[in-house]
Amino acid sequence: TAEVNFSERTLFDKAFGSFSEALELAGTCFDTLLEYMAGVLCFACDPQWRSKVVFDDAGASIIGVRIGEASNEDMWQSCREFAVAADEVMARGGDAALT
Repeated sequence: TAEVNFSERTLFDKAFGSFSEALELAGTCFDTLLEYMAGVLCFACDPQWRSKVVFDDAGASIIGVRIGEASNEDMWQSCREFAVAADEVMARGGDAALT
């Protein structure tokens, strides 16, 4: 077995512990992403879909989808806390010698 000193163990425990908050917060973000994707799939049935996308200069390829600012804000509000928790996981993981 490998010997681990107290500070390494403390950093590992913090890294491992940071996962639980991120996992708890992921559900709301994921649900919002699913709703968003369901809306994107509705383009296939919308006869006015051309007005909701952005074409390249040649008009041959779709390079973007027009999304209302409120949708972007709703997405961020649903995922903001998860993003902060995920950043914490990355920071704690970087602190610990997990190799």
